[in-house]
Amino acid sequence: MVLKKSFLSVLAAVLVIIAGCGAGTNTTGAPSGENGNGGSGSEAAVFSTSEEQLAAWNEFTEGLKGKWQGKTLNIVSVSDPWVESMTGLIKQFEDLTGASVNVSQFGYDAAYSREILTGSEQSSADDLFVYDVPWVGALSQYLLPLNDRLQQSAVVVDYDDFFGVMQKASTWEDNLLGMPFAPYFVMLAYNTQHFETAKIDGPPATLDEYVGDIKAISENNDLPGVYGGVLNNQSGTAVGQAYFEYIYNAGGKPFESMYPGSEDPYADMTPLFSSPESLKVVKMFKDLLPYEPEGALNMSWNERASTFASGRAAMMQPWVTDIAPLSDPEKSTVTESYATAPAPTSEGVKQSAPVGGYSMGINRFSAQQDLAWDFLVWFTSPQMSYRFADTGGFPNRYSVLNDETLAGKYVYYTTEREIVDTAEAFFRPQIPESFEIIDTLGTHIGEYLAGTVGLEEAMAAADQEIGAMLKKAGYTVND
Repeated sequence: MVLKKSFLSVLAAVLVIIAGCGAGTNTTGAPSGENGNGGSGSEAAVFSTSEEQLAAWNEFTEGLKGKWQGKTLNIVSVSDPWVESMTGLIKQFEDLTGASVNVSQFGYDAAYSREILTGSEQSSADDLFVYDVPWVGALSQYLLPLNDRLQQSAVVVDYDDFFGVMQKASTWEDNLLGMPFAPYFVMLAYNTQHFETAKIDGPPATLDEYVGDIKAISENNDLPGVYGGVLNNQSGTAVGQAYFEYIYNAGGKPFESMYPGSEDPYADMTPLFSSPESLKVVKMFKDLLPYEPEGALNMSWNERASTFASGRAAMMQPWVTDIAPLSDPEKSTVTESYATAPAPTSEGVKQSAPVGGYSMGINRFSAQQDLAWDFLVWFTSPQMSYRFADTGGFPNRYSVLNDETLAGKYVYYTTEREIVDTAEAFFRPQIPESFEIIDTLGTHIGEYLAGTVGLEEAMAAADQEIGAMLKKAGYTVND
């Protein structure tokens, strides 16, 4: 069995409808209060949208007034930093509709497990699932296809405005399964003051420069207590995901048919974790351990971000969700001394931005699918997407990313504009086995980083275990 994911072919007719919605613009499409019926906020965002979309938005929000009085909507979500922004905006939906909205937050692994359990039990306890890009295959049987609903709400949703890669990432076997409200891209964040002190002229463009700069800063006597970099080295999911964040830009590929530009990424799932490029990436992880803070082997997302935010590390290569808080003086000491750049690549390798992040889809067993859809349309609209980005979230639409007011507030927008269309939806595999692949790979890499096995032994074991898993599941795996 070969699973094939075809992107958006069934949605073509919908996008034709949406494409016609751009004639004429209006800068009063603000999501707050009387300027757009988006809620009770008093400040008016200056935001450009088509007159047709604005009219549809006003009609939609007018129809929401008191519509769901006494109802309760339940959302399962990861506990990432943007949730604070989402929950702040949810109050407006509650005031507008009369509904109550509960957001149950879980750690990354626990959120996945909760959604799989809810779906497998055909439970209606949760109405909306927030899911990461690689979970879509595993959750596809539990998520409600949204194609027909999108067609009916095409003008107000303006789906074509979402990043192209996230449109693909939210679709499985021609079914749109969620609205891509929280896309993540990996980019380099670096401390400009530390670079100036170390007399390094700008961020590294290549992986060799990246390694060299980390070592040089760590060894610089003018930067006591400062480390050149901080990476996700924790065994399991963290370092397994880190591998995928580097392998394409290192000129390699994790599986035979999975590479930038592949027309059928799951056609041949023969693992290539023992390839020269893979070995070089994983060896780099270990070679850099002496130049990272104490406890580097246990570093994962939160520890990496807090280390950089405290000024103790000169570089990190995080998701954008960990970059936005760097501008908040309550969360960061580097508000005026950090910048971003595309992730470094091997010499001569074209940039392929790692992408992930979250869509929100409706539990197909929910008894409140209409309420859930109203929330999805409202929260992921151009109007509320602007507010989400402006209150601690990040851009999920081209219109938001290209807004100069927000770009002046968040320094990473310029970098994201440069890389957004270089990303591939299958950066991490989206097949049902994805979670197990990443965790298994990360376990073997973790054993090597801890020194219990050698590099070639660890990666050969990853090839064998993951290859056997995929072969048993019916994928093409060559010996």
